[in-house]
Order: sequence, then C-alpha cells, then structure tokens
Amino acid sequence: MRAAGIACAIGAVAVWATNAFTARFALAEMSAAQVLALQFSGAAATVLICRMLGGKAVRPAFPGLRALTVSIVGLVGTISLQYLAFASAPIITANILAYGWPMFVAIGYAIGQRSRRGLGFLGFSVLGFAGVALIFLDGRALSFSGTYAAGYIYALGSAVCMAYFTAVVARFPKANGDAFLLAAIIGAALTATVAFAGDTPWPSARYLLSAVYIGIGPLATGYTLWTHAMTRGEAARIANIGYLTPVLSTALLLAAGETFTAHSLLGALLVIGASTGVLVYRDGVPRSLRLWGRTA
Repeated sequence: MRAAGIACAIGAVAVWATNAFTARFALAEMSAAQVLALQFSGAAATVLICRMLGGKAVRPAFPGLRALTVSIVGLVGTISLQYLAFASAPIITANILAYGWPMFVAIGYAIGQRSRRGLGFLGFSVLGFAGVALIFLDGRALSFSGTYAAGYIYALGSAVCMAYFTAVVARFPKANGDAFLLAAIIGAALTATVAFAGDTPWPSARYLLSAVYIGIGPLATGYTLWTHAMTRGEAARIANIGYLTPVLSTALLLAAGETFTAHSLLGALLVIGASTGVLVYRDGVPRSLRLWGRTA
C-alpha cells in the first residue's frame, strides 16, 4: 500500500512541476479568470470521462458538507489564488511562495505539539518567512507596498489552502471522487462567470489548449493522484515527496528564461530550505501526534 502511495505522489509531482511553466505560456494571452475557467472545466470533464469509462454513475453523489469543503479549499482555493499570483507577480517567485505550504504545516506542528520539539518546527517556519520577507522587499527599504505585494499575498493564500488540504484530506476519503468533481464544477462556474464578464478577448486554439492541459494534467490528474497518495498509509512521510515540486517547477521556469534577482533568489532558497527542513525534522514525529487535531 505504501508503494502505491509513493507512486501516486511521484506522479502528482511530475504533472504539478509543469503547472507554472504552462501557466507562463497561457497567461501571456489570457486573463487569470479565462485560464481558471478552462482548467476547472477540463478537470471536471476529465473526471466525468473517467467515471463513464469506469462504469460509475456520471452524476456525482453529495459527499457531505465537510468533504466538499475540504475539496473546495484544496482545489478551488489553492488553484485560484495561485493563478491570481501568477498573473500579478513574477511567476518564478510567486511559484516558490505558492509551494511554500510546508511553512504553514510547520506552524501547525509547532502549535499542535506544544513541546520542545515544536520549537524546531517554529524555527523552520521563521526561516521560511524570512525568505518570504526578502522576496517581498527584493532589495527595497522596509516597506511592503511594492508592485508585486498583492501577487505574493495571493501566493501565500494558495499555500495556506494547500497546507490545510494536505493536513486534513486523509480524514476525508470522500474528498476525492464526487467531492473533487463537484468542486471542479463549482470552480468552473464561478471563474467562467468572471471570465465572460471581462473584456479580454479569447485567444487562439494553442493558448486555449494550454489551459485545458492544466485542467487535465496538474489539476485533475495531479490532485487525484495526491489524494490517493494521502489516503494510502504513511501519509506524513509520503507527503515529503511533494516538496520536490517547487524545485522541479523552478528548474523548468529557469530553462524557459525566467530569472531571479539577488534578494529574491536568497528568499527563494530560504523558503525551499525551510520546507526541506520541515520534512527532515518531521520524519521523527510519532504518528500519534496531531497536526491541527490529527496527523495528515
């Protein structure tokens, strides 16, 4: 069972790593609302097709309010805020912040344990947020009124949503399947309303297809594999594989020509270092300890 969870987590990371790279292309000609509408629609369509091929009922059953809420926060919240960040700030640093969700996991451990060990998690979160501050400031005076501040705040909001989803999804197996499909449909409806209300023209087919790919790949496939991984035992350790995502996605962005400034590079390294530190430090946490009430 643990091997299946590891395989699912690796598959999720592989498709998630292409997310920012593809978003960079799609957002060149489309608004964030348009990209989100297409990717949520693509994700919902993918799940529906898989259900039909698998002989399952196409119409989703209501999974319960709590499971649906987890899926909406994890899917719609994480992705919507992430793409608002991508559209409002340099994508390479926004991507690092959005995938810095282990910093918030560390805070959860520090609060949940209330012990000397919890101080270690607190230390990693402080290190990570020092990196966040460097990214916000980027060499300027001590002021957070920079051009990209709103985008970075969106990215941190996305990270909070993902940290919450990873922490609690193991308690809600129904957050996959029906809840995921309903969340994708809700996300598609909301973002499509915003997209069609805007005045941004719809671009050529290749840009549309890039957004649809994000829905099929990073969104539907990635989140389905990640949810399977988190519900197949040893979730706390398997989750560590997810920390490879910002490294791989950043490598793709650098290969595509994105660059760091000196301060934002140092900040990014601190965020990634803090996230990695959390995984190394957390491996010694007994499974009986709880994160926000229970270990993920």
